[in-house]
Amino acid sequence: MKKILIFRFNNLQQFKYLFKYIVILLLVIFIVVVYIKTRPTTKYPIKLTEYPTNLLYNSDFKENTVGWRDFSRSKYKLFKDNYNRSYVYLIDGYFLEWAGLFQPVDLRNQTKFKGFGYYEITLDVDYINLSIKNNLTLAIKGMSQDYQTLSIYDTDSYQFDIKHSLPESLFQTDKRSNVVVYKVRRFLVANEDQIDKFISKASFTIYSKKPLNYVTCYIYSEANATALITNTSLVVKHVPFRQKEMEESYQPRFNNMPKNTFAKVSKKIGGEFKFIEKEVTRAIEPFYKKSLSQFDQWTDITIVSQLDITRFDRLLECAKLWDGLISVVVYVKADEDLVKLNEIIELNQEFLKNTDIHLAYKIPGERYYPINELRNIAIDLSKSDFVFTVDVDFVISPGAHEYIKSSMSGFNGDPVSTMFVVAAFELDGYSMNTTNMFPKTKNDLLDLVKQDHARSIHKYISKIAHDATNYDKWETSDSLYQVEYQSEYEPYGIFHKSILLYDPRLAGYGWDKVSHTFQINSLDFNFYVFPDPFMIHLSHPSTSWSSRTTKDMINIWSNWYESITEFTFKYHQNLFNPQKMKIISALSHDVHDFRLEEIQIPK
Repeated sequence: MKKILIFRFNNLQQFKYLFKYIVILLLVIFIVVVYIKTRPTTKYPIKLTEYPTNLLYNSDFKENTVGWRDFSRSKYKLFKDNYNRSYVYLIDGYFLEWAGLFQPVDLRNQTKFKGFGYYEITLDVDYINLSIKNNLTLAIKGMSQDYQTLSIYDTDSYQFDIKHSLPESLFQTDKRSNVVVYKVRRFLVANEDQIDKFISKASFTIYSKKPLNYVTCYIYSEANATALITNTSLVVKHVPFRQKEMEESYQPRFNNMPKNTFAKVSKKIGGEFKFIEKEVTRAIEPFYKKSLSQFDQWTDITIVSQLDITRFDRLLECAKLWDGLISVVVYVKADEDLVKLNEIIELNQEFLKNTDIHLAYKIPGERYYPINELRNIAIDLSKSDFVFTVDVDFVISPGAHEYIKSSMSGFNGDPVSTMFVVAAFELDGYSMNTTNMFPKTKNDLLDLVKQDHARSIHKYISKIAHDATNYDKWETSDSLYQVEYQSEYEPYGIFHKSILLYDPRLAGYGWDKVSHTFQINSLDFNFYVFPDPFMIHLSHPSTSWSSRTTKDMINIWSNWYESITEFTFKYHQNLFNPQKMKIISALSHDVHDFRLEEIQIPK
């Protein structure tokens, strides 16, 4: 009996050892298979033009600008030499202090789920530095296949700034077009047979754990920076491990370098994309102060707005003349804001009887005022189906609520797919110290317009933003009239709350309303203007969050383009390709038939 037990015990021990060895063997086989399937297929270093899987369309600009989009408002030039090489000349324009190009790239087929590891995304650029004194920047942004976007506060992680400070320039820049053409042409003619001597290279790599719908590649130079972009490449691979993060920049070559000197690659190995998780939201406190007024969900109109505590006096001025509901979000930056808010509510209960106040708390490290996110919160928490988007610096004419309700009840079209516009004006001298200036009727306002004391909003600084409202027709109209959308239109109006929301990535100041109007127009919404109600802007000093550095402006513009790209991907997938994507654009300089001026180098 004892022998039998010992024999069984020995068999059990042998079985355990055998099972352990089998598991180890299977694990080794698995690792070998994964390595074979995911190992890089190209060896480094490799010339940019030899990449077999370049995903950028028209990467060498042989087809002019097909596939590429304008990242600024500069007047680019495209040079072609006698070796069939193309060069895009970047120089900052008068309006913006940078110049560049960008291209969205569909990655749904290149980043299919593979279980583990990373997607390695590398953007390479060949360029000739002409007189760069600041940065040449490569940037990559994108959206994951679960529709998560990147944080707008971690932009440095998604870009590579190649810092330049040349002891000499190839030539002095000149923003006069004819001078630029002459100097660049002369440089290319003189160096056509040895152009490789002047080409510098930059490479930027970033990683994503998640499969991607697309990425957008940006190439731009900052103020006082000029360059010729000659070739580009985007390569995506699935790798088991990330490379160690590093960054090294080399001075680009200039005129006195020997012929056999080859440029080193300025290179950055970045980290991972940081996507905004859907479950991570801003701390909000709905109905901090709740209105008890009766309302009709289907017929009433709710003003939706947002502000910080410094603008609350303007909300009170608006509430005095608006007898409908108001849903407003207060952006809380510190505990002191709540103390002030409570005091204001206590002193103005009569004026705020129709107002629901919601709180949205500042996220630590937040640099830009989250204007569109706050608008969305106010819309979501409004009690009526139709909302009226109003910036808190506007006051609406008396009786507007009842007039709008009556007009919409008799509207023959589909109100759910319509924006009803209220004409906006500015009035000389109208501020919180002179609120008694507000005209009581449309005729009173027209008298001020005739005397040039009042005019359409932004008439002298950005007429295009409200020109589509057709103010000449408004002055004489006595009935609702339809208008056609125009580029960069940003009206204030009433719409159904089920409409497409504002893009929350547009924070700070710029493109926040333009993007929304552009997108609903491309979804075939109609625009009608009321002939009587009006709103007037309360003048005020500029706020701190509206002051923008060049870096802030670049972020705002790239977020605007990311908004267009995401919108195209979600709602116009048939146009999400390099040849057609420019059709979805709200900017006059980025229309689908935009082409660079081709300048042939003489033989």
